[in-house]
Amino acid sequence: MIFNKDKYFINHGFVSDPFASTNAVHEDKLEEFFITPPYFYSLIGSIQTPKSSIVIAPRGAGKTAQRKMIEIMSASEDNIISIVYDQFPIENLKNITSITYEMHLRRIIKYLLIALLTKINTLNDKNIYDKYDKKNINILTSNFLTGITESEVNHALDSIKGVSEKVTQLWKSAGNSINSIINSVLDKLGIKPINLEFQDKKQYISHEELLDTIKIIEKLFNKIRVNAVFILIDSVDETVLTGSDSNKSYELIKPLIKELKILEQRTIVFKFFLWDKIQEHWAEDIRKDRIEIFEMTWSKEKIIELINKRLIAFSNGKYSSLYDILEAEQSTINYILDFANNSPRDAINIMKSIFDQFLFVSKDENLFPNNSSINKGLDIFCKNKFEELILKDKQRKDLKRIKHSTFTIPYLYNEVFKCNDSTARNILMPWTRAEYVISSSNKIKVKQSQNPINVYTIKDLRIARHVCSDKKIEEFISDNLIKCEECDTINVFNKNNSYGLVHWQCNRCQSNLTI
Repeated sequence: MIFNKDKYFINHGFVSDPFASTNAVHEDKLEEFFITPPYFYSLIGSIQTPKSSIVIAPRGAGKTAQRKMIEIMSASEDNIISIVYDQFPIENLKNITSITYEMHLRRIIKYLLIALLTKINTLNDKNIYDKYDKKNINILTSNFLTGITESEVNHALDSIKGVSEKVTQLWKSAGNSINSIINSVLDKLGIKPINLEFQDKKQYISHEELLDTIKIIEKLFNKIRVNAVFILIDSVDETVLTGSDSNKSYELIKPLIKELKILEQRTIVFKFFLWDKIQEHWAEDIRKDRIEIFEMTWSKEKIIELINKRLIAFSNGKYSSLYDILEAEQSTINYILDFANNSPRDAINIMKSIFDQFLFVSKDENLFPNNSSINKGLDIFCKNKFEELILKDKQRKDLKRIKHSTFTIPYLYNEVFKCNDSTARNILMPWTRAEYVISSSNKIKVKQSQNPINVYTIKDLRIARHVCSDKKIEEFISDNLIKCEECDTINVFNKNNSYGLVHWQCNRCQSNLTI
């Protein structure tokens, strides 16, 4: 029998599937289960004197959730506007290094002007601006909105938060062209109509002119009592030109992040939500003494709190714990938290995998998943994670042949690949370079070699589990999982190793772990 998943959860008292989405953009109940990071109020800062700042975190750690909460706050405050900047001007570019500061600022200024005009349209005071201000509005509108398309306007409207109530009324008036809509706003201020229907002006604008433009727009916002405009930069690693390349992802926003003058404005400020691997590339550009950087981390306790709050939100309080919806032993439920690896997205994906597996084999929709369904769901999750993280097919096949989480080069060439030493090293090198595999800090003496050698172990628990999928999950965890008492990090090392090691260093804080 095939169950409808939504019907299954509704029958159990949920309003909908609590594990259907891992993308904060699509979460309707985010406010109800949002876990506030310790630094969150510093990230928002003072609305009277806002500042640019950066949030860094691994993928799936909740960066976009924080961005969404700032959007929600902006929608409820008249003196704040947020603009999501995740549609970058990379059209027709073949190389991400071709993107420039001017290209970024031109698009951002368009968004700012559309937000400004929208806000102006909500006001009744025709005399709020003096002649000099009106002249600036005329010039800026002509310079940056000439030739703007309906598609560009729609992108801007989707990005602007804090003026949403009047957006449909102003910009989506049936039968009105963008040109006529903009001129209707200008007319409210007593500004003569402008013909904006020619092609966009392409003349070069210097850094100084762009900065001056931002300063002028700031003053125009201040006069209509907007104290803070947040430019929320997100999804830099999700474009066709960046993908999973951290260096390319950094190159995309490098022109902005290195320009202190634009980041240190008094009203229009930038909030970056960035993949943590970008840090590897910004050493020469970032000014940590001038721009606040917040690093987001999760503990197992916070993951539990998130899941519990999520269950409460989606069940109207009927369920408040994993123990309420899983018919399993505590040790098995703990596996879910171990394999989540302190990632909210992975925790939700594991639960999705468990319920998918349960509903595939279950004959009774009144039941909840048991130990068997959890273990099977975890294995499916680990397989998917393995394929997500290991991109090359040959590397996947070679890793699967090892069957152990911990190994040496002699083991690779004698037992696995039946090759010479140099071939085994060539197979190993891409794994260590990508940090799928890490080595011991010191070489050790083993029976298989006359000389001291390195011992290697798979770093990620999910990858290690799929490599060792021939073993039962309980046996795998017992033999390979070591938790650091200092920083709570899950480390992988085969405790039944034959290499004589009794200590291993935590891959995060370098504390000595007893094997």
